[in-house]
Amino acid sequence: MTIQHQIDLRVGLVGHASIMIESTKSKILCDPWFFGTAFNDGWMPRPEPDMSKINLSGLTHIWLSHEHPDHFHIPTLKKIAVLIDPKSVEILFQETNSDKIFDALAKMGFSKFRKMLHLEPTIVDSHLSLFIYAHRHLDSALGVLIDGKPVMLNINDTELTASDINIIRKKFGPFDVVFNQFSIAGFEGHYDAVDLERQRQCVLEKLVEHHGLLGASVTVPFASFMYFCKPDNERLNAFVNSVMDAKSYLESHGCGCAVLKINSDMIVIKDLATQNDIEFFKTYYQSNPLAIQSTSGVPLEACQKAFGERTALWKSKTLRAVYTRLAHVTVWIEDLAVSARMNFGSCELAPINLKPGDCDMMINSQPLHQAFAMPFGIQTLGVSGRYRFNRKVASWKLVRIISSLSNAGIHFGVQSLLSPATVKWVWARRKGLSGQIAQQVSRFSK
Repeated sequence: MTIQHQIDLRVGLVGHASIMIESTKSKILCDPWFFGTAFNDGWMPRPEPDMSKINLSGLTHIWLSHEHPDHFHIPTLKKIAVLIDPKSVEILFQETNSDKIFDALAKMGFSKFRKMLHLEPTIVDSHLSLFIYAHRHLDSALGVLIDGKPVMLNINDTELTASDINIIRKKFGPFDVVFNQFSIAGFEGHYDAVDLERQRQCVLEKLVEHHGLLGASVTVPFASFMYFCKPDNERLNAFVNSVMDAKSYLESHGCGCAVLKINSDMIVIKDLATQNDIEFFKTYYQSNPLAIQSTSGVPLEACQKAFGERTALWKSKTLRAVYTRLAHVTVWIEDLAVSARMNFGSCELAPINLKPGDCDMMINSQPLHQAFAMPFGIQTLGVSGRYRFNRKVASWKLVRIISSLSNAGIHFGVQSLLSPATVKWVWARRKGLSGQIAQQVSRFSK
């Protein structure tokens, strides 16, 4: 199939999940991560974009899908604010019940902000409009419309279900071009080679499913140009998909696939289906082996302080009936050769006398500290993969839920759940939200 829309719209891949969208009047940079690490130094871009080849001239907008650091990468955004006049660029971000993203960007010099509403078109210029599909409490996909007609959907990390796509298609119609993630992007803590291989395969199946459900002519694999770069997560690299895997799988199932190289040219969207930069990646991978970085430790006292402060906050905001379901978790802190117990009730991380194999979790001090020192720390731990469980710890799922919602400004407490901000947030995302909640319940019940 060929792309049907004969329009003056161009798109290029900058790196990882970052694309540039350009019309005759607007230039939109999406999710910039140009250099350095993400997720507590657990990820590196591969390949890393060449900054000298990134043309920011005439940039009018920056769209951020969500606050994960491979999409909202603070060092990159600070660099952009130096290279351009930040006051000339409008930041586009989904409406949430917090302004912390805009507040952080304001400190860099950005001053123009626009909140995007779930499924509501945002006019960018006389022909170009954008919309987001907000997914759960964190992610969002980006739709591109020309004169109100659907052209492209940037799915990035959103785990769209058939129900989600049905809602999108019912309102906007099919999308010729789909940009979609092609490899695993996290770790549940259980190093099971069979299950990790299953997860790897599921991502490829998702590419084909999304392609068909959206009525796409071409899928562009992106948002997975990274690798796990620390000694405590490097084993996960055995289960990542390459862009070659994605292209082969898509085409073997009758789906059109375009491969764009990092720092690609800007391609007229009607010509996108003919792009095949697969040799760029083959050459790069053959000549650039993975570089695994060393890590530094953190004193036990700092870990204890971070754990105590974070869990005390959760405890104060969470219904007692929910919070008391958090069971103790024992950890072997590998680089300190110390075992400790996470006591969520007393908000204490206390040393104990257990052998490594008798502890629930294995982790180094630095990621342990980061997990509780930062509001998004538990999420970062899961995505970075810098830990592992020796056995199943059922209540850890509740730790993840409480942490993730807390980071979004939502708490399992009556005051928070019934607050005007939360009610407004739920109502604005009501289309699709029940299915997304069911998706999460299914995941966490396994």
